[in-house]
Amino acid sequence: MINLKLSAAAAVLAMGLSAQAGATVIPLDGFEGVGQDVFQASPTSTVGNRTLSIYNVIQGGSSPVSVMDPYASISTGMDANGTLQIANGSFDDSDVDLTYAINDAEWANLTSLKLNFLGNDNAVPTSSSVTLMIGADTIGTIFLPDQNTPFQIAFDINGVISDQFAAGTTDITFTFSGSPEFDMTLDSIAANVPEPGMIGLFGLGLAGIGLASRRRRKA
Repeated sequence: MINLKLSAAAAVLAMGLSAQAGATVIPLDGFEGVGQDVFQASPTSTVGNRTLSIYNVIQGGSSPVSVMDPYASISTGMDANGTLQIANGSFDDSDVDLTYAINDAEWANLTSLKLNFLGNDNAVPTSSSVTLMIGADTIGTIFLPDQNTPFQIAFDINGVISDQFAAGTTDITFTFSGSPEFDMTLDSIAANVPEPGMIGLFGLGLAGIGLASRRRRKA
């Protein structure tokens, strides 16, 4: 019974100390500073570690938008207010890739990525979405609400791709997909990672659980 109590206490210690340590919010992009535009004549642009690319989706496949495509009028870019605006005025569905090259070991313990929108004006409700890829791994797809008021979406990571960040530069890619005439405004993107002390405290709690388990087996 004593060992069982010790094990439970260690588990509570791990969770309690971790909760107290909290998480660190790392701003990924607030879209301030240098403006950046992509459109049918110039479908890809890179500024710093951020790359924007636009695609027309035709007959189920993706192909880079070119000036030769008379139906392409997709555009995206930063405005003076520090937001990313994505508009599709073409006759086809479209994809916009927003990619960041990350080379920071702190991201190895990434728990979530959050996107803050100012609005999503979609002519066809529930037909726009965001898909997250980290390296070659698809984390998931979230469909966006059709509303002109601020909202937030979050991708749950919980360290499933930590080995990629430990290996060096890793791409984080958000693919915004939508039907013709969708128009969204993205205000910021941020990452959540545990504070350094949180990992150590959690490990201390797990060590206590392991010690209790060994004592129980010897008894």
